[in-house]
Amino acid sequence: MDVKEVIDRSYDVWFGMNHFYEEWAKSHGMTDNTLMIFYVISSIGPDVTPRMIIDKLHLPKQTVTSTLNVMEGKGYITRETSPHSGRERVIRLTDYGQGISDSVLAQLYEMESGAYSQLSPEERDEFTRINQKLLNLLHLD
Repeated sequence: MDVKEVIDRSYDVWFGMNHFYEEWAKSHGMTDNTLMIFYVISSIGPDVTPRMIIDKLHLPKQTVTSTLNVMEGKGYITRETSPHSGRERVIRLTDYGQGISDSVLAQLYEMESGAYSQLSPEERDEFTRINQKLLNLLHLD
């Protein structure tokens, strides 16, 4: 397979993975951005700032802000002034949002771990190693 074919196949896989997460999130009543923000808040912990979300997900500020607005409107999160800096806002899950996040992320993890478990430990290592190497090679300075 030549380089062009590899690139084309890589795009097909990338688009397919994006489609999976979009559809999975939609089937749980949310957008993929909402799902990923739940993931970031869960993985970082309390006192997550919008900047942390932007940096982790590589999303535009406008996208994160509008998604947070929707999440706040649905009662998933609150935005408060940071106890460390009066200029920063922190995102906190409400009890309702925590319940939604815990449930949805547990279901997603179960599905993902089932799929990744079908790969050998060597394949999982190779998958992450090659993807990280490609990211490093493509990185914009």
